[in-house]
Amino acid sequence: MENIPTFEQLPEIAGKLLEKVERIENLLDDTKKHQRPHRFNFDGALAYLNESGYTISVSKLQKLCADKKIPVHKFNNHLYFELSELNDWVNDNTY
Repeated sequence: MENIPTFEQLPEIAGKLLEKVERIENLLDDTKKHQRPHRFNFDGALAYLNESGYTISVSKLQKLCADKKIPVHKFNNHLYFELSELNDWVNDNTY
């Protein structure tokens, strides 16, 4: 027969469940912190490129954007870069 908890055991069981839920939430938060965004602003793209081993200066990235030599999008006067397009660009521009 099933082990049905008594009313007196419910606070202890609820406490254990709450601990488990908190651990799961913490794991999910840690996972989210380590995921890369799919879209970057200018500073984020610059940091991503430099972290990825493609050393580039602010002025060089600005020039590439102005000359449309790097995939960049403009929305409400803000530049943004798609992660997949940056990766493709780096792969196409590395020897």
